[in-house]
Amino acid sequence: MRDLTKSVMSYSWSMSLFGIQQMVNLLRPSQATKAFDNVTQATEAEFGDALKATFTVGDNLQRRLVDLSFSVFTVGGALNPNNMTRGTSTTSSTQATSPSGPGAQPESTGWGPVPPPPDI
Repeated sequence: MRDLTKSVMSYSWSMSLFGIQQMVNLLRPSQATKAFDNVTQATEAEFGDALKATFTVGDNLQRRLVDLSFSVFTVGGALNPNNMTRGTSTTSSTQATSPSGPGAQPESTGWGPVPPPPDI
């Protein structure tokens, strides 16, 4: 019972410090991502088969919801990097530079297909 109590207290202490470290890592998102992934993998390694399968289903669902949420703001929207680099070009200027003639494909407009998230 003593060892269990020590382990629980160590875990609580480490999670408190991990939270502080992640606040610092917000300035370095790639480092924060790596740290969260490491903790997730270590936790997942402790799961049994049934819980691991449940985790995988829930994790995939959450990841797809995040991708969907971000796609609302990025695909065709104001936060789309392609729109940011184009500036304030208008349709008439785009048409002037697009290819013309027989067999020329018009530039696509609209939302278009959204690629599926990568399998992890």
